[in-house]
Amino acid sequence: MYALYRRCVGVCPSGALYHNQYGFVSYDKDKCIGCGYCSQYCPFDVPHLDASRVSGVGKITKCTLCTTPGLDRLSIGQEPACVKTCPTGVLIYGDRDELIAEGRRRVAALKSDERQLLFLDNEQNIH
Repeated sequence: MYALYRRCVGVCPSGALYHNQYGFVSYDKDKCIGCGYCSQYCPFDVPHLDASRVSGVGKITKCTLCTTPGLDRLSIGQEPACVKTCPTGVLIYGDRDELIAEGRRRVAALKSDERQLLFLDNEQNIH
């Protein structure tokens, strides 16, 4: 849904938020005027204003999916660092249709009768 619905870009009066070459919402911190509209209008609470401790002036900050200049993992065929290092494999990255199919597979697995629920005792000596 995020890839299809981006109100935050439309309400940014300075043009600090934009769609990058991958279709993600990215930002130019130098253009940000700190109005906070993007964080108010984002239905997913993604952009945040990072206020300076000295001046109190806020500038936008948000995940760039590792596409910032000098750290563009996607352009060299790597996945975002959070996906690569996710110890449980919950975070995934890829083609939208493949991600939707994977989500449906995961939901079906959770709804199946084959799942198991394990309870651990409250034992203190578990290593």
